[in-house]
Amino acid sequence: MRSLQSWLTTSLVVTLVVLFVLIWVAGSYAIGRIVDQQVTTRLEHDMEALAAALRFDADGRAVIKHDLLSPVFRKPFSGHYFRIAAGTEVVRSRSLWDQDLPSAAVTPGQMRERRLPGPREQELLVLDFGLRKQQRDVTISVAEDQSPAHADIARLQWRFAVLAATLLLIWIAIQRWLVRRGLRTLEQVGDELIEIQHGRRSSVQVDVPREIGPLVEQINRLTRLTAERLQRHRTAVGNLAHALKTPLTVLTRLADDTSLDGGVRAEIRDNTRRISGLIDRELTRARMAGETGSGSPVSWHDEIGDLVGTLEKIHRDKTLQVDVKVAEGTEFTGDRDDLMEVLANLLDNAFKWARSKVSITVSRGDDQVILSVEDDGPGCTEEQIEQLARRGHRIDESTLGHGLGLSIVAEIVSLYKGEVVLGRSSSLGGFQAVVRLPRNMH
Repeated sequence: MRSLQSWLTTSLVVTLVVLFVLIWVAGSYAIGRIVDQQVTTRLEHDMEALAAALRFDADGRAVIKHDLLSPVFRKPFSGHYFRIAAGTEVVRSRSLWDQDLPSAAVTPGQMRERRLPGPREQELLVLDFGLRKQQRDVTISVAEDQSPAHADIARLQWRFAVLAATLLLIWIAIQRWLVRRGLRTLEQVGDELIEIQHGRRSSVQVDVPREIGPLVEQINRLTRLTAERLQRHRTAVGNLAHALKTPLTVLTRLADDTSLDGGVRAEIRDNTRRISGLIDRELTRARMAGETGSGSPVSWHDEIGDLVGTLEKIHRDKTLQVDVKVAEGTEFTGDRDDLMEVLANLLDNAFKWARSKVSITVSRGDDQVILSVEDDGPGCTEEQIEQLARRGHRIDESTLGHGLGLSIVAEIVSLYKGEVVLGRSSSLGGFQAVVRLPRNMH
């Protein structure tokens, strides 16, 4: 099942990461353009200064007045260079030392920008400009090393990335806390639904946000309708059972009337017992409907001990050895009446069919409580066990034994999402019923 909190957090993280990356890329591009524009502006100023410092002597040779230029042009490999080409004559800055800049073909009045590798792997931005001075065509190329600026930009980018990552983590933590706080209401609704399930509450009463208000209203409406229908069902079954009690009483008295034929009396008694059992079964189903457990831990020792004592009195004509083994950590959280119904039916069957021994074992599985009831009676064949799997079927119609009671057990266990396995006892040789129940209903 997908977590809403995880989905919201993941979506937020992805959105913020994309946003910060876009800001980082756009910011880096903007800073780079600003630096390039500043360098270009400086190069234009240097080019104007060179144009002003350039003269041609009487012999037509180019002469530069260096006192009009910045000293950086005289420092070797300073990162600031110029090259002046007038016909075949070329004048280079002292800073180029023994190197040169590639020539550029520009016409007077034309300006061009280009990027070149410079001395000592410098990254040069070169501005070429063509002009006409003293009746001669001149090309002035001015260059500046951008490596320091690029290094500064790279450091700024990394600092921004670290700052952005830190802010992103803080922002994610804040948003995650806000999401968790916002979803706390849904957790409270879930807790109240569990209380409704266990009969401790009739409706959800949490103050919820407006967006999920209609959902809570529908839940309360459905809960109310379900409770009303359940009550009507229980009332109808109870009324029907009460209405049948009087005719059954009359039939029971007829079965005791010695003036009637013995076969007729036996048939009346048998059918009366069958109808009474069916009434008890439907009343049990009506009580179980709704799966409303109390959620309190049930003591296996106490409940099994009380039932064994009662059954020993009922079956006083038998001398049975009853072995009870309850492992540690097998507490069951559920409705006590449900558990008593399961135990009573399984133990009653075992006491009826056992010859001399009954074994009751409660053990612990993976998040389960395993109840096993065995006897040394005749047991059942595989075909008979398949018949018992059909709820309400009885193997021996002359004895109230396997069948109806196991059907009631199966009804209760199914409500708890458990499992009933019927078979033959490997240790005692008789019948064995194994019930697997979850340790709690939460």
